[in-house]
Amino acid sequence: MLCSRRPSVHSVSVRAFSVRAFLLTGFLTGFLTGCGGTHTSLPKSGPGTPFDQIGTRQRYLHDTDKWNYTFHAVLTTDDREEIVTGEVQQLLDAATINGQTYRQLAQIFHLTGPSGTSLSGNATYFRQDLNTRVITNYGVNESGTIRLFDQPQTSLLKTGEVGENGSRTTVFSDGSTLEETVTVVGNELITVPAGRFMTFKTTGTQRHSSRTTEYVNWYSRQLGSFVRSEDRTTLANGQKVHRIMELSSTNVVPED
Repeated sequence: MLCSRRPSVHSVSVRAFSVRAFLLTGFLTGFLTGCGGTHTSLPKSGPGTPFDQIGTRQRYLHDTDKWNYTFHAVLTTDDREEIVTGEVQQLLDAATINGQTYRQLAQIFHLTGPSGTSLSGNATYFRQDLNTRVITNYGVNESGTIRLFDQPQTSLLKTGEVGENGSRTTVFSDGSTLEETVTVVGNELITVPAGRFMTFKTTGTQRHSSRTTEYVNWYSRQLGSFVRSEDRTTLANGQKVHRIMELSSTNVVPED
């Protein structure tokens, strides 16, 4: 998502999200850190590599692709805990911003907690090279504000090989910073409600002036998205949230 060249950003307010909504929806770590190009060390697998086998190439994302996830979060404030559950729909669309057309990966959160039900979302604006499959990010919708970067940004991971790591720091126009690190810790076959998937597992951190997030993602190239994501965020005021998302269904057909 973010480039170490410290780009300035253009911000366009589109909707006011509460801090609580941001804590629950966050941003797309699974998509942004897990979308490198071709894996260089593994043998090429054939067309339609099953989801339970390792893939060697990032999926080309189609506008009809959809992914659905279960959602569970625990918000902790002082000694009080609030449990929020629900579903997340992830889908592709097009978006035109400042006269430029991008592909949009949106997450729509349908959540239920002690305060009732809520509907919120976030998005990433990107383009993908048809041949290399590399994804370039141009901005995000975070907390209801669209931020477009002056310098396009590719994934921190390029190959997904075990031991690969990356880091960078971005300074925003408002003076806030975001420091990111990510490491590939291994390949792992996991089972979620949607089935069995061979993934590459990553761990990482995101440190913003107002929050710190530590996360673990299980990403599938054939799926073109994460299979499972778990993160823990702590705000500067001490409020904490622990989120888990797991793939429950998808219309994506394996391709490699």
